[in-house]
Amino acid sequence: MRDDRLPGHRPEEHLSGARSKSAGSSIAWSLALGLLTVAVLPVAAEETGWSGTAELSLVATAGNSDSTSFGFKTSLEHAWDRSKVVLRAEGVHLESTSQDFAVGSPDNFELREPDAETMAESYKLEGRYERRLREKLIGHAGASWDRNRFSGIDSRLSGEIGLGYQWRESDDFEFRTDAGVTVTRQEDVDGTEDTFPGLRFSSALSKKFGQGAKFENVLVIDESLDDTEDLRLDMINSLAVSLTETLALKVSLQWLYDNQPSLADIALFDRDLMLTGNRVTVELDELDSILTTALVVSF
Repeated sequence: MRDDRLPGHRPEEHLSGARSKSAGSSIAWSLALGLLTVAVLPVAAEETGWSGTAELSLVATAGNSDSTSFGFKTSLEHAWDRSKVVLRAEGVHLESTSQDFAVGSPDNFELREPDAETMAESYKLEGRYERRLREKLIGHAGASWDRNRFSGIDSRLSGEIGLGYQWRESDDFEFRTDAGVTVTRQEDVDGTEDTFPGLRFSSALSKKFGQGAKFENVLVIDESLDDTEDLRLDMINSLAVSLTETLALKVSLQWLYDNQPSLADIALFDRDLMLTGNRVTVELDELDSILTTALVVSF
């Protein structure tokens, strides 16, 4: 008799090798991108006149609990007299294995280990061109792409053009705000597609403490002009402590808020936790948070 129960009670037939291969492939790509970020990019950037930072975080457990958490982030910048180009890439991948299950009878059984399952995964790419129009007035144009399937976003492509103002710029303190218009093309995991114009407001603050500590706050607010209830917010607070001239330890907390979160199609169980064979559509959570600790390489 087949036991169609919730995850954690599922027999081997519900833990397909295809899913394991998919999860393994995803983390392999994440690891390759992370190694490229911290090993290849600094060398290539130095040879071509670029500067920037690269971050790498990795946590792995094995034994009674198997899980792998991996993250990377890089920022590259090439500056001229009055203009510059900024490129950014980042990704997070979390993979874990649920508790072992037994197959057989109470007197004669064997333990089986379920396949690893991806629990969280997101990626983002961004390019931006800036030109100083006045002493503190800055024009900018850029584009970004991101994917976060666990938040319901399969693909989101956005273009922006706008103006920024550098309110303060010194060795130990910087503060800047930007405003612009956007066009966004979004595809959700449930197949929904939409293209809409919007407004974007962002701010960036950084403050140095002493010789080796730096606090940063970055806030981005997106508002859809098609539906004013569709408001998104992305805020990152981080604190970095220098270890050497080129290495630092950084702790970051990111909040992702969506006032109209995407929808997801999930399996329906009955009151006895048995699969009914039906699926229902539910609204995902409005707020996601990501806490990371990373090693930062400056070049």
